[in-house]
Amino acid sequence: MFSAGKSSLLNDYLQDKILSTNIAAETALPVEIHYTEEQESIYLVDTNNEKQHITRQQLLSQDFTKNISKSALHHHVEFNTPNKILQSIPNISLIDMPGINSGFKGHEDAIQQYLTNNQNVIGVVISIEEGAISHDLKKLLSNLSKDQEFTILLIITKCDKKLPTEIIKIQKLIISNLQEISPLANIKLITYSVDEDINLFTKNQLTYALESVQKEGL
Repeated sequence: MFSAGKSSLLNDYLQDKILSTNIAAETALPVEIHYTEEQESIYLVDTNNEKQHITRQQLLSQDFTKNISKSALHHHVEFNTPNKILQSIPNISLIDMPGINSGFKGHEDAIQQYLTNNQNVIGVVISIEEGAISHDLKKLLSNLSKDQEFTILLIITKCDKKLPTEIIKIQKLIISNLQEISPLANIKLITYSVDEDINLFTKNQLTYALESVQKEGL
């Protein structure tokens, strides 16, 4: 899932290229995107919650990761933005996580920690080219409580790569797999394509889903 198009999706949704889409797996860090009414600010945050200011260009080019060792993969980036698209969901943070198939245990630990602390809403981004849920994703979701209700925002990207009949078949398979793993999950399906008309519909779907989550107080 490392190249499922998560960063591209968020860039497109926010109509702002803030996340690098060409990052080596070993340097990828979680990026927390928060709405603010103040000026934009970006920080590299370590495990002691100490913050170091970085620039937008550094975030995009990932220059700041050159001095980060593998032992520091639990760091994350805090991005505070007055982006108007997030104005209707000020209490929701969007988090761009490293892919679960990046091959680094530090990433897996970080993802598991986020899921453990934020089980109410989980965003799952899968490329239509994958065709199904990966073994690693099944394992990760299986570790969550099967007795607890939570929402899964299932976002299937790169839908322009398949025919409509294939997309429907793959969607049904992925939803069926998720229901087997998490029978109490409320699954909200969102598809993403480079087609401009579909893309606009996708953005509206995503905004509506996030607003619903905020209204429910999850």
